[in-house]
Amino acid sequence: MTDKTVLVVAGSDSSGGAMRAWIADVVDRGLEADQKVIAAHGCYAMTATTALTAQNTMGVTGIHQIPPEFTRKQIDAVFQDIPPSVVKTGMLGSAVTIEMLAQALVDYQVEKLILDPVMVATTGAQLLPENAVTELRQTPPR
Repeated sequence: MTDKTVLVVAGSDSSGGAMRAWIADVVDRGLEADQKVIAAHGCYAMTATTALTAQNTMGVTGIHQIPPEFTRKQIDAVFQDIPPSVVKTGMLGSAVTIEMLAQALVDYQVEKLILDPVMVATTGAQLLPENAVTELRQTPPR
């Protein structure tokens, strides 16, 4: 089973992604959407949450960044039990989170990475500060 496992490191979209896509004809986003796509391809999704968003089809009303130390604990828990064959990113939210993820990728010798830098919400809200964009450009490799 480990050859069909994917760890998604991203933010959670309170709208669930699919309903917004159905209503507004935009791309699904967030952990929830990634889990649906991964399952549809017969793979098993595991998650490490970087941020919680309060959003709907009209916009983003709030973002709560998860402390990078806690996101790292989620990543460690996954790798110590069912090492994923692929890591996929989404909304990372901060330079500190990007730095933490880069180190985790090195620590666990991740060979397959899908880097999907979610920087702006489909409604136009900024999801990644400029200093984090700079950090992202340096990652990976570390």
